[in-house]
Amino acid sequence: MLPDANQALRHVRGRLDLMGTLRFLWHRRRIDRASFKIMVVAPEYQDRFVEVLIIKRLCEVLWRKGYREVDLSLTGDENCKSKRIQERTGTHIYRRYRIYQKDLHPTEGDSP
Repeated sequence: MLPDANQALRHVRGRLDLMGTLRFLWHRRRIDRASFKIMVVAPEYQDRFVEVLIIKRLCEVLWRKGYREVDLSLTGDENCKSKRIQERTGTHIYRRYRIYQKDLHPTEGDSP
């Protein structure tokens, strides 16, 4: 879990020159969202609410430090265990990412 630097980066207007860097440093003090990218729990501890306890403890610490949101942005729709953790912790979905797959190799009868 890391502070969501995107909150400060949006103020640099796409430039990390001297002024952009100063803007970033100024606005990073106001970051109030953390970004939670991945959590791995050993198989023998899965489905025992260990994940929920970890998230609960992290959220308590973040709240004390002034954070007000946590973004769990890399949770796949096909990941049933992650979806179960989300249900147990009371999160809500505000954005979905989809992964599409297409074979790029030519099939028989296709001209190159």
